Formats: sequence, structure tokens, C-alpha cells
Amino acid sequence: MSPRSLLPRRRVRAAAAPLAAAALAAAVAPALLGDAPAPPPAPPPARVEAPPAPPPPDRPAAPPRAPVEGLPELAARWRLAVLEGRRPQVLSLTAALRAAPDGPALLARLAADPHERVRAYAVRELGRRRDPAQRDLLAAARRDPSPHVRENADWALAQLEVR
Repeated sequence: MSPRSLLPRRRVRAAAAPLAAAALAAAVAPALLGDAPAPPPAPPPARVEAPPAPPPPDRPAAPPRAPVEGLPELAARWRLAVLEGRRPQVLSLTAALRAAPDGPALLARLAADPHERVRAYAVRELGRRRDPAQRDLLAAARRDPSPHVRENADWALAQLEVR
């Protein structure tokens, strides 16, 4: 058996590393010693910024906090909590909407809101009520331009069938 075969393969590969370093040093040494001019430093990479993407055409351009005319205070507070993503407030105000006698009418009105997030939440809450009287409204929501509203409308209609 040869002495070289007794060495682990890792050491054989590592033994080749000093040879590569020596070749690199020999190539760079003339530039470092002044025998040849040093190459100029590479310029920093140019920073390219992409222009902001325009909003998709099927989403409304209405600002999230724009008030809706004539909306009762409970529904307006629920709408604002939904738009700002304040989950604890959304849950407590949803419970208040469930208990309100005009809750289904308020949710039906919110299902026609200009903002897709409010429409999606309202449609989902109408589905949780499992009220067959809302079937036409939920079927109309399946034709909404927003995929989120359509998905929630499909779920809500399925809830009517589960009953």
C-alpha cells in the first residue's frame, strides 16, 4: 500500500490549496511590487431603483379612511377597524353587529363598500349568520372584481348549504 493512499481524501484536496494560492501570488506579485501598473479599482455597482408599481385596475383607489356617507356609527367603527387591521376591535364590533337588530342590513350595506377588504369581511360575516335571506346578495358577491370577495362569497354560500 502506498503512503499516499493512507491519507484521507480531504487532506489530499487540502494539499492542493497552497498550490493555487502560490499561483495567484505569482500572478499578482508584479503588480504589488511596482513592476506593472495596478489595475484601477472597480467602480461600485450602480444602484437601480424600480419605479413604484401602479395599483391593479380592479382595486378601488379610495383612501382606506374615507368615510361613507350616512353610515351608522357602529358600522363606521367596524369598517375603520377592518381597514386598519385591528383584530380585537373587529371581533368586539362584530359581536355588537350580530346583536344589533339592524345588523344584517348594515352588513349588506358594508358588502357594497368601495374597499375590497370591507366587502370581503362583510360577506364572510353574512355567511357566518347562515341567513337564507342573504342568498341573493352572496350570489351577487361571487361576481365581484376582487378575488378575496369572491372567495368569501363562495365560502358564505357553502355555509348556507351546511345548515
